[in-house]
Amino acid sequence: MYLQLLAIDNDNQAEELVTAIKEAQDEKNRLIDICNAQIDKYMQKIEQYKMELENETKDAISMLGEYCRTHANHSTKTLVSYKLPSGKLQWKSYEPKVVRDDKLLVEWIDKNASDYILFKRNPNWEMLKKSLKAVGDHYEYVNPDGEIIPVDGVTLVEQPDKFDIM
Repeated sequence: MYLQLLAIDNDNQAEELVTAIKEAQDEKNRLIDICNAQIDKYMQKIEQYKMELENETKDAISMLGEYCRTHANHSTKTLVSYKLPSGKLQWKSYEPKVVRDDKLLVEWIDKNASDYILFKRNPNWEMLKKSLKAVGDHYEYVNPDGEIIPVDGVTLVEQPDKFDIM
């Protein structure tokens, strides 16, 4: 009822409106919590069904995989397949996945192949921004000679103010 108020004329009306908003928030949050609990319940059911499906089909899939290997009617360097009316059986080979430890790799490169080190230049933003002045949607830099230079690569994007009731 108080959420439809057209104007606030005094502290009492403001207080009642804050109370009404908090009650509405509490009710909606209660409903959201119920929905999230139902989602959690269904996510558990989905995981259970996935596990059941995997357990029910793993032996059959394994047999079909072996059948495909022994009866393949199409083979390439990375693919072995066998067509059936209801579907296509196929084995696909993949290149090994590369897992790097860049710290160890850099140490190795330093010792053995130093030509392969990249020196990456990154802006020192914390220091630079102390020297910049915000002007509209961009920054400007005043160099030691007093020249004002617009800064490329940085844009200021306005964000709307947000009002909260705490």
